[in-house]
Parts: sequence; C-alpha cells; structure tokens
Amino acid sequence: RMMGRVLLALAALFLMASCSAEGQYFCSGWDRPCYRLMDENPVGFMQSFPIMLSVLNTILKLCVCVCVCVCVWLQDFEVRLYDSTKWLSTRIKDKPVPDANAAFGRLTEFCKSHAEAGISVFTWPALVEKTGQGEYFMHWFIPKTVSLEADPADPADPYSVTVVTRPEATVFVGLFGGIPSLESGESNYQKLCENLNQANTSFSHQGYIGAAYEPLFSVVHHNEIWIFAD
Repeated sequence: RMMGRVLLALAALFLMASCSAEGQYFCSGWDRPCYRLMDENPVGFMQSFPIMLSVLNTILKLCVCVCVCVCVWLQDFEVRLYDSTKWLSTRIKDKPVPDANAAFGRLTEFCKSHAEAGISVFTWPALVEKTGQGEYFMHWFIPKTVSLEADPADPADPYSVTVVTRPEATVFVGLFGGIPSLESGESNYQKLCENLNQANTSFSHQGYIGAAYEPLFSVVHHNEIWIFAD
C-alpha cells in the first residue's frame, strides 16, 4: 500500500510538471522556429477525473512511465506565440502528389545552389500551406544562422522559389501522427476547427498550415496543424 501511495504521489507530481509548461519558451538552438507556449486547452478533465484516478491506479501497477500519455490524451490544442521567422517558399500547382514532389524538387535545387550560405536540404519543420483562396504552398524553415535575403517573386514564373519572412504570430496548434498527407492535413484541420469552436475561441478562417518534423519514411511522425489567431 505504501509503495502504491508513493507511486501515485510521484505520478501526480510528474503529471503536474509535464502538463504545466504554459509560458515556457521553446527554442532548440537556431535550427527550428522558436515560440512561447501561451496556453493548453484540456479536454473534459474534471468530468474524466474520477475515471482517470481509477485507470491511473491500474496503470501505476504496471509502469509509472505510462502516465506521460495522459497529458497527450487530455490536450486538445496548444496556443503558441512564434517569433518572426524566414522560410523558403514555392507554390504547389495543385493537390496531386506529383505537384508536391515538383515543389520539393525546386526547394532542394535552391538549397543546393545556395549551399555557400549554409542552408541545408533538410530543414524542419517543412510546411504545406493552404491559403484562403485554395492555393497550396510549400515552405522550408531557414535557421537564423543562415544568411539569405528575401528574394522578390519572379512574375514570369509563379512557381519560383522565394525567401519570405513571417512576422511574430499567435498560432493554434493541433497534433497528430502518421504519415502526413494533404488528406490527413485537411481532416485534422477540420478537427482543430471543431475544437476551437467548442472552446469559443476566435481564429482566422483564411487557410491553415500543416507542419511535418520528420522525413516521409520515418518510423515515427510528429505532425501539426497551425491555424492563426484573428
């Protein structure tokens, strides 16, 4: 009994530490966009709490480490304040996979031709943006250690690669796993919209962004949907 109480206390402390990251600043060096976690929206915590205690007690008998999953189950979306960032950007002609592959190829060739600036072919996250007009764009993050000036869009080539700057912005973020695709992005966008509406949260309806953090054939995938605040 004493051991069970100790494990329960440790689990409670662990959950509090894991789930109370609001206000923390996340910046893994300069190789990823930096942001401050402003808020986390829980799902039915009070209604689920008695059941959670019963389930948690059972889980504790197996492994305390499983408790880390509880925060993921309860988390509906995050509210992040992103710093200003730079991105390589190119337009995707349409939804089909070959056009996305072509955009990937253009970004790859741009990186290779600007290797002297220190830009890598693989930078994360990689974004696919759907605008309010239904157009698609692919963006690759430019680390702050890379010096690339903003290039104006080539009017003769609407699919050229440009360097764009995104200003500081508040973003609502939904997380999902699996191999990212335009279809999974769309379905998770709809899910995030539903969650935001249920939370009576005002947000922009002018498109969304899907963010991937691993290569397509990675064993594990961490994907995100970004919707900007009004």
